[in-house]
Amino acid sequence: MDPKHAAGNFNLAAPDLFYFGTNKDDTAAITRATHVGTANIEGFVCDHYAFRQKDVDWELWIEQGGRPLPRKMVITRKNERGAPEYVAELSGWNLSPSVPDEAFTFKAPAGAKAVDMATQKDPRVKGVPSTKGAL
Repeated sequence: MDPKHAAGNFNLAAPDLFYFGTNKDDTAAITRATHVGTANIEGFVCDHYAFRQKDVDWELWIEQGGRPLPRKMVITRKNERGAPEYVAELSGWNLSPSVPDEAFTFKAPAGAKAVDMATQKDPRVKGVPSTKGAL
């Protein structure tokens, strides 16, 4: 996947794939779902599913067997001129990554200064200090 970076923020390609099984999935918007059949994606036998929504059609290929990983996704935007498609082929899954504890330790950049959030003003309300330390 190729994240797009802009002003310190990024958009993850195909984020909906990661919402399945959570309260953020939009399965209620699916108007039709079909098991198309099986297909070989990069040497993996996959089940091929097709889904329809009001403005979007999408397809998903999920590896068969003990590792049901998504291997390919195609999103077609029916409401846009030319019905553009986004295709993502997902490979190189590492289900047992080795991540050192230091990767989760905050290290302030040189010159950074601590800010006492309890004394900061809430920018949404003029003259009212934030009492919880977060907006």
